[in-house]
Amino acid sequence: MPAMKAQWEWLCVFTLVVLLPPGASVVPVAAEPHHHLVLQNSHLRAFRVEVLPHEQTLLHHHASDYVSVILEGAEVENDVEGKPPAIAKSAAGDVRLTAAPLTHLVKNVGNTPFRNVTVEILGTPASSGEPGAPAAQSPRRTADGVTRTPRGETAAVRVSETIINPGITVPEHTHTVPHLLLALSDLELQSVVAGRAPETVRLAPGEVRWFEAGLKHTVTNLSPGPARYVTLDFK
Repeated sequence: MPAMKAQWEWLCVFTLVVLLPPGASVVPVAAEPHHHLVLQNSHLRAFRVEVLPHEQTLLHHHASDYVSVILEGAEVENDVEGKPPAIAKSAAGDVRLTAAPLTHLVKNVGNTPFRNVTVEILGTPASSGEPGAPAAQSPRRTADGVTRTPRGETAAVRVSETIINPGITVPEHTHTVPHLLLALSDLELQSVVAGRAPETVRLAPGEVRWFEAGLKHTVTNLSPGPARYVTLDFK
């Protein structure tokens, strides 16, 4: 009996060691090698994230609330410090708002790459650290051939998804706050500000563009297919 007890205790210790992430140290998100900084200003830090099948990130820490936008469907295991592992399946275009502080690692347990853009909202106060659920709200038609769907909101940022059909022009409107545009499809958008030459914005899926407050313009989709993108409006 004592021998069986000793064997069980050894097995428990072995299992615990296996479940711990390799190397127990925690790195800040900017030092995690799967996170690649693509834009930083006083409002945000945007990272392009890629985890190949059966790879995993280092254990890393998010000090600020963040928005993640999925670029490609995948199946991952999210290991949040102090919680049991959780398996999650995601689809391209999924949006998740997550509160800080949060320390975790992500394992790609599927057969497709896990790709997203993670946008940290700088200056947000530390809160519960509980992950936010993806927003599920109804699309709103804002003009013929244009739909805008709210995807989530916090005290600092409002997230929405816009789809513009080919050849459609969004009527003149003013952005009263600064915003980030994140492409979900190949974009070729023509922005026209009164009294200026038209500007064409071309972005591939996952690329971002920052716009300051006060922009008053029309937007035309010059792409052959629907233009689909997410915007983060900073309050």
